Amino acid sequence: ISQWLRQVLTGATGSLGAHILHQLLASPVVERVICLSRAKSHGDSLTRLRESLNTRRLQLSDEQWKKVESLAADVNDDHLGLSSAEYESIVSRTTAVIHVRAHIRSRRK
Repeated sequence: ISQWLRQVLTGATGSLGAHILHQLLASPVVERVICLSRAKSHGDSLTRLRESLNTRRLQLSDEQWKKVESLAADVNDDHLGLSSAEYESIVSRTTAVIHVRAHIRSRRK
């Protein structure tokens, strides 16, 4: 691979997404993983991501954490619910998108 990989990952707070994130960060060619999650803020997104990895006993080194960017987003909104600047930044530096977000439906009684 002739270039570093910069990937967007949806669903990283779920079981499958957490394991995919863990595997991506183990690869020396992955420079950055931008995790998009349903959260109230970017800080909340990172907290949810850390809790998800902890729950699954998936440990990341400090060097691996430096490769992670966690953003609150909504994949159903224009520009993923991000500001125009955030969206353009992601688009301009992403080499791949891995979409593993679960579809959540409200249950009717």
